[in-house]
Amino acid sequence: MEWVHCHIARQPIPPAERLKNVPATVSAIIMKLLAKTAEERYQTAAGVESDLRCCRVEWETRRRETARVGGRDLPENTRLYRDLEEREAKIRRLVDANIMGIYIWNLQGEIYRGQ
Repeated sequence: MEWVHCHIARQPIPPAERLKNVPATVSAIIMKLLAKTAEERYQTAAGVESDLRCCRVEWETRRRETARVGGRDLPENTRLYRDLEEREAKIRRLVDANIMGIYIWNLQGEIYRGQ
């Protein structure tokens, strides 16, 4: 039971504190991957990939500055919500266009998108 509490309650020691030769950006990426709450962790693999690519560029150019991790980590559901909001606005326009109780709708869009 103590091990479970330790895993949940205590923050891990950053790798840069354990080993001085670990770059700060790599340490920040690892700490983001190990974050306790889901909101603090990476939301997409693309976000991790983007940070690792930036880290590689820093390493190859010999820059040793701490980049902001998670800057390009946009979850897919934000796009989904935007699509749903656009769909709701279109439906309101269709309902408002009701002429004498007759609905005439022209549905367009990508195939299999739920028109």
